[in-house]
Amino acid sequence: MHDDPRYLALSGWTKGVVWVNGHNLGRYWEIGPQHRLYCPVSWLRPGANEIVVFDLHQTVPQPISFARTLS
Repeated sequence: MHDDPRYLALSGWTKGVVWVNGHNLGRYWEIGPQHRLYCPVSWLRPGANEIVVFDLHQTVPQPISFARTLS
């Protein structure tokens, strides 16, 4: 569990808020400083997880990935 990816990478998204399994993960904005948001492993479930992205400007969904580091 220590090596599990813990950051949600939001490159390609504009400005908005993210929820993971009903937990508010935080806000992001393409101009920074947030391009990856920390996701506690305890918020993730085995199997499928629900990720909700409310973007104020994006009209076409972009890929979302998990990363192991902040940068």
